[in-house]
Amino acid sequence: MEEKGELASDFSGKSEKELEEIWRGLVNIRPASQADTRYLELEEAYLRQHHTGAIVGIESCQDTNEERIKLYHGDLCHLEVDAIVNAANSDLLGCFIPNHRCIDNVVHTFAGVKLRECCHQIQLAQKKKRTGGICEGDTKFSFALRICFSYSRPFYSTW
Repeated sequence: MEEKGELASDFSGKSEKELEEIWRGLVNIRPASQADTRYLELEEAYLRQHHTGAIVGIESCQDTNEERIKLYHGDLCHLEVDAIVNAANSDLLGCFIPNHRCIDNVVHTFAGVKLRECCHQIQLAQKKKRTGGICEGDTKFSFALRICFSYSRPFYSTW
């Protein structure tokens, strides 16, 4: 809100849960742009605390018929792995619906606002390479964030 020069509402009397929902909603509608350094510091501290004690490893995953593929039933943002696949939209920018519970929204929220900006840069670079941007089936990798992602449109295989 302050980034846009708007005055912040009075949040006194709000519960921690209510404040988190307000924050999530604002993060969800925030366009891809460079974030204020102070905000990034506060977000980093909040997300570090949010993830503390909740991180689980690969041993929490269920085996499948494919040795390299595991299933996980739980909060994907707390899973300590090298990468997750997020079936993103062609803009790669995540869901902009405030507090929506789709995986794209949750991933973009709990990775931090840098993810949307990073994905925006990937999208801009891709558009320079070819007309039309990201195509169905393309995979994009975003590193250097709390969570590593590969982005691709959903696809079906019979293997």
